[in-house]
Amino acid sequence: MNKEPIIILTTVKDKGEAESMAEALLDNHQAACVSILSGVQSIYRWNNKIYHEKEHQLLIKTVQIMEQHVYALIRKLHSYEVPEIMTLPVQSIDTSYKNWIVGEVSG
Repeated sequence: MNKEPIIILTTVKDKGEAESMAEALLDNHQAACVSILSGVQSIYRWNNKIYHEKEHQLLIKTVQIMEQHVYALIRKLHSYEVPEIMTLPVQSIDTSYKNWIVGEVSG
């Protein structure tokens, strides 16, 4: 079982969706913390059209063993047809913070 910390990113259309997703991740012990960055400006191409959208980005702090569970929950709750879901490895981390993440996340 790999309990190394990771950060999973996703963006959502509004603050309510961001908060609901964060609470579900915490309630299911799939994340130790979710930071919501509001007012993110995303510019992307979808169906051959360029969009400029205000979004909310979630920084989900979890561990590797929970990665696919987090992905599944995001897909289930997300309003987008193809949501952004990507994982960033953590290269270094304070030992106390790492221990807290591992202790908060079931796996």
